[in-house]
Amino acid sequence: MRLSFLPRRLLVPTALLGLLLGAAACASNPLASDAAAPNSEAAASSTLTLDLRALATHAWLHFDQTRHTCETFDYFPAGGIYTFYCRARTFLSVEALLANTDLPVFESGPHQGTLVRDATDSFGHYNPAFVSRLADWALPAATHPALLPRTREVYTKAVRPLATTLWATYQRLQQHPEYLQAEATRLQLAMQSPQGVPRDHYERYFFMMNPHFFDAPEADFNYFYNRGFDGGVYEGNVVKSAVGFWIRRHIDGTDALFADQLKRLFEVYEPALVADQPHPTKQAWPTSPPLAHP
Repeated sequence: MRLSFLPRRLLVPTALLGLLLGAAACASNPLASDAAAPNSEAAASSTLTLDLRALATHAWLHFDQTRHTCETFDYFPAGGIYTFYCRARTFLSVEALLANTDLPVFESGPHQGTLVRDATDSFGHYNPAFVSRLADWALPAATHPALLPRTREVYTKAVRPLATTLWATYQRLQQHPEYLQAEATRLQLAMQSPQGVPRDHYERYFFMMNPHFFDAPEADFNYFYNRGFDGGVYEGNVVKSAVGFWIRRHIDGTDALFADQLKRLFEVYEPALVADQPHPTKQAWPTSPPLAHP
């Protein structure tokens, strides 16, 4: 279903590179309070090092000084993954990360040295080894408690809205594994079709956090409009991009790993949110097997 009055979002393969990622080259001391904020992405990239933990620390400390750096509308802080990345790239772009990390970010897909947002026949399959180490360097407050009070406001205002939407949509999909598998298959078939994945492929997930969604997931706009629209808690445009992200992660087998990184984020800044939930990596949710090409 296409909601023509809603902003169109292209495929967003950047995942938690925006959410947990932060970097700036001039922060040699993770706890330094007088490190200068970066003036531009070019300045940051020109002195880029492989000390990702220090780079992420600098980003957490200076994220409030960022601006939208993409040629798209700025939905921040209520936007999705790409909107967040358009600010995080002030510190480190995907291109710089791909060129400087000692561990491949992707195992396959269209992102060969740069971020490709408009691929219709493929998407980036993340390297599980890279994903499993994300929080080790991108969450410095976990090992430096002195950073917690200094970064809590950034978490609350900039990170939490997207993080909680990702967490809620992950939990909802895990409660409906048959639906998740069916949608993974639908995406794979679309990628293999002559026309590829249409731009409105993810519009159908706009209403997924509506309590009535799984009663009639194929229902039309009026059905959900008369039953609470997008549910009133999570913004539908962000929900649909988050659901698309989790479907792709289900296919490449990194969904539980990414969810585990999210849980580590909450354990640092908002432990009550996940206190009674097991780590996702300990849950045996099936991944989607690849489809054979016709």
